Amino acid sequence: MTARIDIRIDDAALQGALRRLLEAGENMAPAMPAIASHLASSVEESFELEASDDTVWPPLKPATVRQRQRKGYGGEHPKLQRSGDLRRSILSQVDETSATVGSGLIYAATHQFGSGADGRNIPARPFLALHDRHRDAIVEEIRQHLERAAQGQ
Repeated sequence: MTARIDIRIDDAALQGALRRLLEAGENMAPAMPAIASHLASSVEESFELEASDDTVWPPLKPATVRQRQRKGYGGEHPKLQRSGDLRRSILSQVDETSATVGSGLIYAATHQFGSGADGRNIPARPFLALHDRHRDAIVEEIRQHLERAAQGQ
């Protein structure tokens, strides 16, 4: 006599959670505003620290410091903020698949990447930087988005 054992596994809940997780991964739009906010905060931090995540911005040249002092801008600090226009120009934008932060000012790229083509030899001072704590916060936003979806929220 042979004994027969039937095992039935009801994985409908698991299948539903996996489906919702897949859909959430394909639809990141709900998380994009928070991600853009973290990106913008990271740029603000660059201006505050005068540094990208791992690199302190190079000092101003002595001639630049003297010029700033003559014009009443205050010498060496704060870098990239003589008028404040660059810092105020930072805008964030979101759509269904992306979050971006940047500046529309013509000279923003020169300060971000540096320039030597025009003979002025301006060193790079990357202000559009993603600092570690903001990167971690973005990863957490994505994790929470996916977790809410998997739970059906």
